[in-house]
Amino acid sequence: VGIGNWRPRVYNGQLVGPTIRVSPGDTLRIVIINKLSPPEGAWHNNHLGRYLSIQLNATNLHLHGLHISPLEDDVLVSCRPGENLTYLYHIHQDHAHGTYMYHAHLHGSTSIQVSQGLAGALIVGPT
Repeated sequence: VGIGNWRPRVYNGQLVGPTIRVSPGDTLRIVIINKLSPPEGAWHNNHLGRYLSIQLNATNLHLHGLHISPLEDDVLVSCRPGENLTYLYHIHQDHAHGTYMYHAHLHGSTSIQVSQGLAGALIVGPT
């Protein structure tokens, strides 16, 4: 970028996350191994004028647009740097084919993580 090294937050070292392909009836297992830098607290002025400490390198995962149980797609859990988090998603047998997306979804850090690359395509259809 001309002012030093830039290390974006990405999946598997790729600027756009890998494409995931599943079929209706599949069970998808995703393990997040958070190798982002250890605590990098940041101060954020929220809409109430209060300052909140936000951990920009903690993360989680959301499958955007899929019809799955909210218990499987829990966006309230957090995977801190150095931790692992396993998701099991059951894709219903009658799930619509199509192109969906997955992305980081930890409140307070979603925009910076997704804009840097923590997102990818998820295709439901014949594999």
